Amino acid sequence: MFGGKRVDNSCDNELKLIKLGKKSLKISVVISWGKGPDSRYGHSMQHYKKINKIIVYGGKHDESNKIFSDIFLFDLSNQQWNELAVSTDFLYS
Repeated sequence: MFGGKRVDNSCDNELKLIKLGKKSLKISVVISWGKGPDSRYGHSMQHYKKINKIIVYGGKHDESNKIFSDIFLFDLSNQQWNELAVSTDFLYS
């Protein structure tokens, strides 16, 4: 799980691992490398098992009034974030 809104309505930028057990739920913060996404909510997140990566796209941050259109990859093998270059040229063609 990445980001979201906290109880106090602020945004989060932590990547968390959720382990479901028969009787309990365990949530832990994942230690990562590289610059990850800014705090946000309302984003899309997908795990791609074949390449062992998580993709985070877009989202919103109310406090700074930002709407994101960025894309980040999180490599599960080395726990490193990488931002992908995004071209918006196709929007204006």
